[in-house]
Amino acid sequence: MGVRDPPLSQQHECNISPSFASPAAAETTTVMVKSFFLAMVQYPEVQRKAQAEIDAVIGPDRLPTYEDKASLPYVEALVREVHRWNPAVPGGKWMVSTIRTT
Repeated sequence: MGVRDPPLSQQHECNISPSFASPAAAETTTVMVKSFFLAMVQYPEVQRKAQAEIDAVIGPDRLPTYEDKASLPYVEALVREVHRWNPAVPGGKWMVSTIRTT
């Protein structure tokens, strides 16, 4: 029998976890930002309409906050459409195991 490593403390696990998640998160974020820019270049009228909605709701003096989300239905629909149009996840769906593993 081999020697087992001692269990990790909760703090140590918290320090390690982001290092595994960040490459995947960075990749999906990059794909979505590139898709958004591509869509805005292809459909400048959509960009103008989204900007007009932001200007009307937010104004020139501040950045949008989460509380503004309900007041920006066109921008919300635009974000959802970019995700639908060019999903960062293969097949547009998260992969889920169909076999019980526990």
